[in-house]
Amino acid sequence: MRPRLVACLLAATVALPAAAEEALSPSGEALLLLRVLAYDRQVTARAVDAVTVALASLPDDRAGQARRAAVAAALDRAALQFTVAGLPVRWVAVSASGEGLAEELRLVRASAVLVLGQAAGDPAALCRAARAARVLSLAGSREAVERCVSVGLVLRGARAGVLVNLASAQAEGADLEPALLTMAEVLAPAPPR
Repeated sequence: MRPRLVACLLAATVALPAAAEEALSPSGEALLLLRVLAYDRQVTARAVDAVTVALASLPDDRAGQARRAAVAAALDRAALQFTVAGLPVRWVAVSASGEGLAEELRLVRASAVLVLGQAAGDPAALCRAARAARVLSLAGSREAVERCVSVGLVLRGARAGVLVNLASAQAEGADLEPALLTMAEVLAPAPPR
């Protein structure tokens, strides 16, 4: 990534106390996602010729499907300018439901899975698939991170924020650099249900 963009993202990404959080714009979510992936020392272990981001939504969730299309377009634009760990970035659409999600994530060589729409409201099955496939899970809500998703990408007022569920990230095989953890709000996972 370009140094100026990195500096701007780092300045805007701070650990803030819990506050009213909103969804990032699709462009902001795509750029912050790429920045977080650059802090995962295992990202290249999951990539071959590109860093692949799986965009997961439920088939019958129209709002989730629309969000997926907007984030996909933003990733396409970002991929024209930025790489992660020296590799190009690409995305694939996956269904957040179904027994075969872990295998699908493995087949597409996903480095990360972004949980979108209603799937973020109950991410347990997706988290199990991410752990089985050793893929970093991300979502745009605190609740998803408190449940089991590894990284949250949120907007607090005018600033982007990163939330990290460290236990989930480790279970998914991520090796997050300390620099990210000092900027992020590290959350304790919720007790199992």
